[in-house]
Amino acid sequence: MPGAINILVSHHARLIAVGLPKCGSSTLVEVFLQMEGFQPKPRKVRDMAVRLRKSGDLARAGLEFHQCYPQDIGPVVAANPGYRMFSIVRDPYRRIYSAYFNKLNRYTSQFRRDLYLRGQLARLLAGPRGWQRVEVGNQVAHRDLSFPQFLAELERLGVAIDPHFDLQVKLLDLPNQSYDRLLDIKDMKTGLKALLADLGAPQAMLARLPDVPHANQRAAAEDAAWLTPEVARQIERLYAPDFDGLGMARRAAG
Repeated sequence: MPGAINILVSHHARLIAVGLPKCGSSTLVEVFLQMEGFQPKPRKVRDMAVRLRKSGDLARAGLEFHQCYPQDIGPVVAANPGYRMFSIVRDPYRRIYSAYFNKLNRYTSQFRRDLYLRGQLARLLAGPRGWQRVEVGNQVAHRDLSFPQFLAELERLGVAIDPHFDLQVKLLDLPNQSYDRLLDIKDMKTGLKALLADLGAPQAMLARLPDVPHANQRAAAEDAAWLTPEVARQIERLYAPDFDGLGMARRAAG
């Protein structure tokens, strides 16, 4: 069963990347596959990585792909001394807002079965498009569970109910691990290739990346009106360790 995080190890580049849910993790997998000459199809990135891992093709290419947990970061680092390590992080406001749109089913399947089943029915009735897009079901749940209501539920239950909602500092095992770089996701498209070069990725591998892809982009419109002062305060209460540990600026007044 897939874990909470992805760990990618490139032996040719002597790099370790830790991918977090809702922080460009699909893009990281795609980039590492492309650097080794593989060409994954859109929305099939992890499927390809798992298939290549099972066939042994990843190992032959000098690449490891782990679907695991924060406690597994330490052993991977210990097994690869001298490798540089980085991750992609995201401001907590947009990360949880994005999770509300396309990961709400993680909450409803456990705690609001009525909304979950209505969403699953909507996916079924939508035909092949709905079968392939969990967002179709989530849109049904959005009508009866607003973003502030969802945040209130996280305050009641705790963000640890699912990795897509959990603290980034926890998923990174930040108190115990030393990262060479943490790249903000907003800078990924322009900055990831430069980061890989700075951390020692060979030019021959970087040349296979004509442009950094941005996998799994959320289709929902970004309307600044969603981040009201009260919503900002809710998020800041929930994710105080991330704001502090990642050096992210708070927006709420008072």
